[in-house]
Amino acid sequence: MNKTSATTNISRRYRLLFTLPPVWVNLPLSFLIPFLLVLASALPLARSIYIPVALALGMGIEKSMLFKNKIASLKRLSMVSLTSSLFWLLTYLIGAPFSKGQTLLATGMFMAIGYRVIVFRAVFFGDPVRSLFASFFQPFLLLISLLGPSFFSSFSNPLADLFGISFVLYSALYMELIDSKGKKFFGQKPIYLFKTFLMLWICDSPELFESHLEGLSKPKTVETHYIIFDRGFVLVIPGVHPGPLASVGSNNLPYDISNAVKDLGLDAVVAHGISGHDTDLPSRGEVERYLSSMRLEKRFRGEACSHPFYSKRGKITVSGIRFDGAALLTISASPHGIEDFPQRVLEALKRKAEEEGLMLLLIDAHNSGGPEPTDEDCEDAISAGIEVLEALKDAKLERFRVAYKSVRDGFGADVGPLGLSLILIEVGSKRYAYVFADANNAVGGIKEYVSAIFKERGVELVELCTTDTHFNSGKIRNPKGYYYLGEATPKERLAEILLKMLEEAGKELSDGGLWYGSFKSEVRTAGSDVWEGFSNGMDRTFGMAKRLLIPLAGLYFAALISSVI
Repeated sequence: MNKTSATTNISRRYRLLFTLPPVWVNLPLSFLIPFLLVLASALPLARSIYIPVALALGMGIEKSMLFKNKIASLKRLSMVSLTSSLFWLLTYLIGAPFSKGQTLLATGMFMAIGYRVIVFRAVFFGDPVRSLFASFFQPFLLLISLLGPSFFSSFSNPLADLFGISFVLYSALYMELIDSKGKKFFGQKPIYLFKTFLMLWICDSPELFESHLEGLSKPKTVETHYIIFDRGFVLVIPGVHPGPLASVGSNNLPYDISNAVKDLGLDAVVAHGISGHDTDLPSRGEVERYLSSMRLEKRFRGEACSHPFYSKRGKITVSGIRFDGAALLTISASPHGIEDFPQRVLEALKRKAEEEGLMLLLIDAHNSGGPEPTDEDCEDAISAGIEVLEALKDAKLERFRVAYKSVRDGFGADVGPLGLSLILIEVGSKRYAYVFADANNAVGGIKEYVSAIFKERGVELVELCTTDTHFNSGKIRNPKGYYYLGEATPKERLAEILLKMLEEAGKELSDGGLWYGSFKSEVRTAGSDVWEGFSNGMDRTFGMAKRLLIPLAGLYFAALISSVI
């Protein structure tokens, strides 16, 4: 499994686990289902008046046992109540054609308790004893409310009661087996890890999850490149990667970088370097460590600029522009879909740039969503990049003018807090633009759409780039877990904003001058093997859990059959 599919798989698991209806839906339903049980079992309707008391009392006991638990909200407790009562009702309906005795109601109670044991152990409680104890109250009180004085007579079938109790006990054992056997897949007990997921996703508290990631991360030296324009802004090409999930580590890296350079009196335009999830930072602490290593020194001066050059190979287009001794290159597959380019592309082009006496600043435009690049795509990127570098070596350099604009508000959930940035460069009588969107990839064709409307204004779009931010990755309810640029903000809205930015930038052009350089950082990164390990571990644990359900299913049907014979 490649690193992109691994993180997508993790995001998919997130959405499956944490997508719940609102409390105003599941709370009324949690009261309705037991009422349907009264109707199905032909009990006196008068018994239904006790149902709300039993449910409220049971939920109150659970809440008192979990009063310090941030996860145990009314929505989640009512959801447990709803689903366990639904399981009870279904059990009764399966057995009702054969027998409608009170023993069947008691069997349903045991099934509801067993179900709750599994949920409480996985979500709320750290030990099996407390989860077993808490699971008992609400179904027990509900059965009393349904049967009243005849409650004890419902336990008149010893065999059915034995299988019912066995179902409850195996439910507790089931969770402990998953915990003990699943540890070999993660290096940590999966129920504990699941709770760190819950704390991260539900309570926005990533500390426990990040602590585990830090233990799996490895030291790495990364290099970040930058161009400081005299106009008071800096283009940063990080050596680390945003991701992989909302609230974790470097998920919001572009915005974090922007805040860091504000302290230097600069605005930041952040690009996506040649990096993937193998350079994710595992924790907030590592992000701070990386930011504190930023040394935006004015190392090499540039006062002249070339016109851009382009080279296309297959579905890959490389654009390049030269600022004295610096070559700024971008790689794009738009409108074809593609993901992160590997390091070998950077290494090959860096060697070529050094041969030509240039410092390479290489951007992965990341502007058309799709699969990871193939070997052929990578070779095409290298070949096209080499051709651009050769052209830039002998390119004519001229004085230039530059302007910068940024808009951070007015977008949908496909654009992160850094918004849109535009760099406008005038060389001779021609104007060129770079657009940077704080987004995780883009809808195919967005670049071409923007290029067309810019061309009508006499401006050539060199490239449209995204930052590959993961500021909300995993939390959007679609197969990806996030939006591409253009999915939540209509392209017409993007065009409206960009044209206004372009107009304003055109009025603010002034003599260009810049400094460029790079710095290295010693950080710990959660390499691709970590995410692949998590993804594989989740798959193997889910598979094991399914196999361990077989004895549980056997006990369920044994209890059901014995209660109707």
